[in-house]
Amino acid sequence: MADDPKKTRVGTGDRDRKTTPAFGLPTPEATIERIGKLIRTLERTVDLCRRVEQLVREGGFDARSRAFLMEVGEHFEEQLPPVSIGTGRVLKRLAKS
Repeated sequence: MADDPKKTRVGTGDRDRKTTPAFGLPTPEATIERIGKLIRTLERTVDLCRRVEQLVREGGFDARSRAFLMEVGEHFEEQLPPVSIGTGRVLKRLAKS
């Protein structure tokens, strides 16, 4: 049975794990929601980039623009990968279904 625990070697010891799939088949509603989240994230990203560009044009690399650059950098590292990777997986799986 797929939900029965199985033994697998991990590191130096054994652990129980389930063999159930990590992802279910995406529904159109879930896909629409995921795309909407990606759109909002990308719109925020473009807005942040426009604002930091304007700050650098106006004041060069002053303390304010450097702080904003840090915020934009954190946004790219923290927000974009999970949203874009997850959305990419959903879209690929939807295309294959």
